[in-house]
Amino acid sequence: MKYVLYLLVAGAVLFVLLWVYVRVQERWGIFHPWSYQPEWLEEIDARHKDWQPVEIETGDGLILQGIWRRGEPDLPAIILFQGNAGNITGRTWWLEQVPPEGWSALIFDYRGYGLSEGSPSEAGLYKDVEAVVEYVSAKTEGPLYYHGRSLGTVMASRAALHKQPAGIILDSGFPDAVSMSRTILPVPGIEKMLNVELNTLDHLRQAEEEWGEIRKFVIHGRADQIVPFYLGERLYEEISPPKESWFVEGTGHNNLVQVAGEENYAREIRKFLEP
Repeated sequence: MKYVLYLLVAGAVLFVLLWVYVRVQERWGIFHPWSYQPEWLEEIDARHKDWQPVEIETGDGLILQGIWRRGEPDLPAIILFQGNAGNITGRTWWLEQVPPEGWSALIFDYRGYGLSEGSPSEAGLYKDVEAVVEYVSAKTEGPLYYHGRSLGTVMASRAALHKQPAGIILDSGFPDAVSMSRTILPVPGIEKMLNVELNTLDHLRQAEEEWGEIRKFVIHGRADQIVPFYLGERLYEEISPPKESWFVEGTGHNNLVQVAGEENYAREIRKFLEP
């Protein structure tokens, strides 16, 4: 009887430790916001005549910082939904190289990232997504495209619930939080402890029920060890047509662009944007 009690106590302790670990990961493991000095923004207008620092107000009253690349108002616009780390200072190369000539484009920081107000959470980032889609929709008459990278694939698919995109890029993403949790900590029942959903697949299904089919382009590095390739492959398999893929040999999660080459990366995306 004594040993049974010991086992029960040990099991309870392990459960508590696992529960605490999951809560810590949800609070500090999912989001890695970086800040930067405000002076960095002051140089944007001087360096790029068609770039403009912008402030976007969310539905709950926070101010997000972004950079708007002014294009032709009747041409398409594209929004980049970044991953879980860094800020817009590391995304200016995307603004320069990926959007086609004449297109408008937006990079922005989620709440708590860069100079954006607030602190990140799943529900909060969904409010940010809605705000930036409304902002871009008001500034351009052309169709919208969404580009999500890593965690941003969740946000890009969420954006499709607010306004129908002409196309969506799912770059180094995953199907949902459950699949990622089983990869990070393969413990039976771990998904029952989650308080986040981060469900790319569900958002896309709901969007297509509302708008009809959406063109999709899945990008993933075959050597990705952060979001393993099999999750990107599963994402591609489970989304509905029309869909295209670019699975890049020898590239990981954080070096996909560098190894593939910025020009090659931009060219492949533009082939999807301008078929």
